[in-house]
Amino acid sequence: PDDSTRQMLRQSFESQFGLQTIKESLASVVGIYPEKFVKVGDTWKKTETIFTGFPMVLSDTYTLKGSDNGIAEVTLSSMVSANSAAPPFTMGTAVLDLNLAGDQTGTIRLNESNGWIVSADIQQTVNGMMKVPRGPEAPNGLQWPLTVDTHLTMEQFQN
Repeated sequence: PDDSTRQMLRQSFESQFGLQTIKESLASVVGIYPEKFVKVGDTWKKTETIFTGFPMVLSDTYTLKGSDNGIAEVTLSSMVSANSAAPPFTMGTAVLDLNLAGDQTGTIRLNESNGWIVSADIQQTVNGMMKVPRGPEAPNGLQWPLTVDTHLTMEQFQN
């Protein structure tokens, strides 16, 4: 590929698989644990800031719903908002302004003896506007509504 295509592919690859993305992915997996001992019915809050992909801030509330045979069940309820501290979202040569907000809910089952996630089922819905500011690609600017529905299911691998 030519140099501009190569640069675009490199940026795309780094945004999807780069160090920041890996750090954020790991933080979302290990960031669920409370800072102190909790009992059934207790809640704790965490904030998750994402800079890659669709930059967002998740204000998470976790509740320990129960414990059975060494498996803890935790529910998740989050408010999702745009991450205004993130660099602009780019798609090819276009710089996009994303203004997204929504919610996230789910259930996470954890092994109490080692803390590993046994399973998780999480749904996220964000809505908002995607805007392309005025420029050579869009002399009048562009904007359109955007809805992203995500359903994440995780199961512990058994060998």
